[in-house]
Amino acid sequence: MPFQAISIKKIVNGILERDYVLPAIQRHFVWKPDQIINLFDSILRGYPIGSFLFWRIKTEHVNDFQYYDFITDFNVKDNSNDKIVPSGEKEITAVLDGQQRLTALLIGLRGSYTYKTPYLRQDHPQAYQKRELYLNLAKPKEDESHGLAFLTEKEAKEGRREGKLWYKIGRLLTEEPSEFMLSEEGDSLPLEVKKTAFRRITEFSQCLNLDIINYYVEEEQDIDKVLSIFIRVNSGGTVLSYSDLLLSTATALWTEYDAREEIENITHEFASYKAGFKISSDFVMKACLTLSDLDVKFIVKNFNRVNMQKIEAEWEKIKDALLCTMRFAIGYGYNQDTISSYNALLPIAYYIKSKDIAEKFDHAAKYKKSREDAITWLRRALLMKVFGGSSDTVISRYRDVLSKSQSENFPLKEIESSFKDIAITSQDIDEIFEDTRYGREAFYVLHEIFGREYNTDVDMDHLYPKSLFTQRNMRTWGFTTRESQEEVQDLVNSLANLRLAGHGENIEKSAMKFEAWVQGLSKLQREALLIPAMKDYGPENFVEFCKKRTVFMKDRLKRNLTVQSRSNKNLKKH
Repeated sequence: MPFQAISIKKIVNGILERDYVLPAIQRHFVWKPDQIINLFDSILRGYPIGSFLFWRIKTEHVNDFQYYDFITDFNVKDNSNDKIVPSGEKEITAVLDGQQRLTALLIGLRGSYTYKTPYLRQDHPQAYQKRELYLNLAKPKEDESHGLAFLTEKEAKEGRREGKLWYKIGRLLTEEPSEFMLSEEGDSLPLEVKKTAFRRITEFSQCLNLDIINYYVEEEQDIDKVLSIFIRVNSGGTVLSYSDLLLSTATALWTEYDAREEIENITHEFASYKAGFKISSDFVMKACLTLSDLDVKFIVKNFNRVNMQKIEAEWEKIKDALLCTMRFAIGYGYNQDTISSYNALLPIAYYIKSKDIAEKFDHAAKYKKSREDAITWLRRALLMKVFGGSSDTVISRYRDVLSKSQSENFPLKEIESSFKDIAITSQDIDEIFEDTRYGREAFYVLHEIFGREYNTDVDMDHLYPKSLFTQRNMRTWGFTTRESQEEVQDLVNSLANLRLAGHGENIEKSAMKFEAWVQGLSKLQREALLIPAMKDYGPENFVEFCKKRTVFMKDRLKRNLTVQSRSNKNLKKH
C-alpha cells in the first residue's frame, strides 16, 4: 500500500476520539519543550517532518492486544500513559513510528507541558507550572524565529507590556482566524499589528489543514511479525535503545502481567524507601535476563517470544529477589549515593532467587554467614570497580560461578578463586588512599569505612576547613617550603581530612574552630570518627593528624571487608 496523507487537524481530532492509540510496545513520551517548539517551527516553515507508520488493527483482533492513550497534559514528574480498553466495535489504528511527534502535536494544540521553573527549589509552590504553547502574532514572518513559546497564562498576559501578542495556538482547532480578528481583542489592535497578526494566524491555520502527515499503514495482525517491523524501524537509529525494545517486546508478549506496569511499579518501590534507589527500567530488564539465565546483552536476537515467556514465568521470583536485595543493601547503610553500580547487586539477587530465599535472606539467622559473605563481596566489588568496564561480560562470568556452585551459602570462596582481583590486598588499600581525593569516589570510600544509616541528608565534610590553608597562614604555621605547602594542600582533600556528616551537623561544625569542635566530642564520638589522640589539634599539626588518622582509617577499612550482620527490622518507607 502506498503512502497516504492526512492533515494535522484531522489526526489530532482522531487521537482525541481514540481512533489512534499507542500499542503497549511503545515507550514513554520523552521530548523536551524545545523539541516540540522546533517541530511546530518546522511545520510553519514548510519543512518535512518525516513519515509515520501506523498499524491498522481489525475489529476481530482489537481485544488481542494492550493499548495506551496519548498524553495530552504532560508533567515531567509523571510521564506515564493511561491504559485504555477499546470497545472492540470498530477498527483502531496503533502508532508504530511517530509517537513522539504526534504526542508533541497533541500537547501543543490541545494540551500543556508542566516542567520545573529554573532556579526554583523543588518544593517551591511555583516550581512546577502548567504551560501551553503560544504564538507571538506581533512577530513578522521574516524574523529568524516564528515566536513560539510555552508560557503560563500569566506570562502570556504580561507579554503585552513588552509588545508581544501571545496567541494560544490550540484555538485554531476550534475557531477560524477571522473570529480572533473580529473579537474585541483583535479589533483593538493597531492596524499594522492587526495585519501581521491576521497573516500569521492564517498561515498557521493553513498548515493545520494541509495534508502534511505522510503515513504508511501496516495491515499485518500477527504480533510477532508486527514486533519484527517495530524493532526494524526503531533500532536503526537512536530513537529507541535496545532496553526500550526489550521492554516493549515483553509488554507485547507477556500474557499474565502487564510488563510495563510491573517494571514501573518495582522502580517506584525502590524509590519509595529512604535510601531512594533510582533504578531504571534498563536495570530491571538486565536483571530479568540475568536472573532467568538468558544472554544478558541487549541485542535483537534476544527479543524473542521464548525468552519473554521465560521471564514472565519467573517474574514473581525475580521481583522478590530484587526487593530482598534492596532491603539487604539498605540494611548495611547503602543508598542512592553510595551504590556506584547497581549491577553489583545482581550476583546477590541471583543467589537469592536460585535458592528461593527472598522471604528470609535479609533477616533469618540461618543466612547470617551468607549475608556476611555477600556484603564482603559487595564492598570489595564497589571499591575495586568490578563493573566499571564491560559489565555484560562481568555479569555473565559471575553468574556462571554462582550457577555452578553447590554451596548453600553465598559462594564467596568460589568467587575469590575465580576472580583474583576481588581479594583486596593491603597494597590495594594503600593505592585507594593515595589516589582518592574529595569527590564522588571519596564519598564511596568513606561510606565503606564508616557506614551510615541514611535517615538524613549526608554531606562530605572537611575536618580542617580547606579555607584555612592560605599561603600566608601556612607560612605562619611553619609550612615555609614549597614542598611542605604542596603536601598540606594535597592532604586537605585527602580521605584523612574527610568525614560523612548530616547536613545539620556540618552546619554546626562550620561555625567552630576545629580545635574547639574536637574538644567538644566525647570519647566515643572521637573513636567513631577515628580522631587520633593529640595534645594539640592546631593547624600547625595538620600533617601529623592526617598521617595518624590515615593509619586508623586503613585498619578500619580492612576490618570492614568482613563484617557482622546488621538488623533490617527497622527498615521503613517514607
